[in-house]
Amino acid sequence: MQYNKTIFVAVTTLMILVAGTNIVYAQEIPGWIKGIANFWAEDKISDAEYLDSLKFLIDAGIIQMDNSTKTPQQADQEAVETNKSEQLESDIEMLLDEISELHHKVEEYERENRELKRQLGINDEWQADHAESVPQCDEAYPGVCIAPYPPDLDCKDIPHTGFEVNPPDPHGFDVDGDGFGCTDNDV
Repeated sequence: MQYNKTIFVAVTTLMILVAGTNIVYAQEIPGWIKGIANFWAEDKISDAEYLDSLKFLIDAGIIQMDNSTKTPQQADQEAVETNKSEQLESDIEMLLDEISELHHKVEEYERENRELKRQLGINDEWQADHAESVPQCDEAYPGVCIAPYPPDLDCKDIPHTGFEVNPPDPHGFDVDGDGFGCTDNDV
């Protein structure tokens, strides 16, 4: 027991000096620190008294402890938070890359669209002149969107079957006149 206390005194004294006491810069350990440690090592003071004396020295600012030392739980929590932060940064970087890729695809689509319009001779003026005059869907087929006549379309040209047909049926989808286009009776 005496041997263990002697080792503890030496380690505690060293820890006090390394932890940042006001006497770290002294050439030797002050006698009063040695005295308190020796009293405890020789069982002249109890464990509680020794710890109280250390606590007093710390509270009085005579011994200054390094508060940057973390408990294992604090270190684990910090590691978890660091990992979460790194993962979040990685996720954000990945999303930014995907956004950049989508932006490039949109730019490519817009370039191709402009080139196609140029090849077809479609400009802003042409689009403005024809926007209202050319309906997108023929009104004779209210349940589906089928391009107006011309050109003439057949059932094989469209993806719809059994849809409502109103007169005049410019494409002739309702051959049997039952009011529904591209049914088995119309093909």
